[in-house]
Amino acid sequence: ELADAIELSGGIEQNLVVKPEAHGKYEVIAGHRRRLAALKLIGEGKEEYRKVPCRIKHESDTIKDKLSLILTNATARELTDWEKVQQAKQLKELLTEYKKALTEENKDKPKEERVRMGRIREIVAQMLNTSTTQIGRMEAIQNNLSQEFKQELEKGNIGISTAHELSRLDGEGQAKAYQQYEEKGEMHIKDVKQEQKRTSGACANGYHGRYKGRSQPGYFQGKG
Repeated sequence: ELADAIELSGGIEQNLVVKPEAHGKYEVIAGHRRRLAALKLIGEGKEEYRKVPCRIKHESDTIKDKLSLILTNATARELTDWEKVQQAKQLKELLTEYKKALTEENKDKPKEERVRMGRIREIVAQMLNTSTTQIGRMEAIQNNLSQEFKQELEKGNIGISTAHELSRLDGEGQAKAYQQYEEKGEMHIKDVKQEQKRTSGACANGYHGRYKGRSQPGYFQGKG
């Protein structure tokens, strides 16, 4: 039926969507029925259907679609702090892929025709309508915050500012902070800053000591 409709209308009016493959070939990613209809017409001896209109979709286009979907979902409702951290992570990963895809697609183009991208963190900040500093805080949370506190951020039990301060503590400091959190049932920035002071104070005290005869690092003993 589709083949008959295509023939009656004088050809395929809606482009097939294809993506480049190796050795100059293309894979159809949308319009499979139209392709099969064209093959049927060719089989009937109608060679004018051997060529069909196509739109080439590069890898960068696919990534742009994913970026658009993330941003569309973000504007549908107010995101939680945890969702904002995850959104920033996804955007950074996709933009990194996008930058690589553009580099590959532009490699054979003249220099003046190549599409260029700026710094990824700045682009993410622009997309999320926030500052690069805030994106840096989100990255610190994603990379350094303990799993226990990530779960509390996801539940909405701690805010993004508290989570960022916690991410600045080392593993032992976060473990102690989490123990305090479980005991008190809450955690605020001032609590974290107190733990930071205790941790930094302990580190400073750890370097007070005496050398034992030799001026080599291996012979330095600190208290604590």
